[in-house]
Amino acid sequence: MSAQPALPFPRRTNLKSKPSQCDRILAFLDGHRGDWVPLPWILALGIAQYNARIFSLRKAGYIIENRTEEIDGVTHSFYRLLPAARKGE
Repeated sequence: MSAQPALPFPRRTNLKSKPSQCDRILAFLDGHRGDWVPLPWILALGIAQYNARIFSLRKAGYIIENRTEEIDGVTHSFYRLLPAARKGE
């Protein structure tokens, strides 16, 4: 068994485990499953690069749709997690 390579940053062992940003978005969308969730609600979670997290969830097989709607000349974005959460389910 080979030794694990050293990390380029110090390991933090005194932190409590907390949900990842992907976990937080998934839980939020799951709580609104099937409903269109406005982007400001997702932004209120304070997640950095929310679009990259949604991309990762899609890559993991979750079916997350998005749509845009123009309201008074302003484009608004919405996301939803489909009832069949993963492809093939």
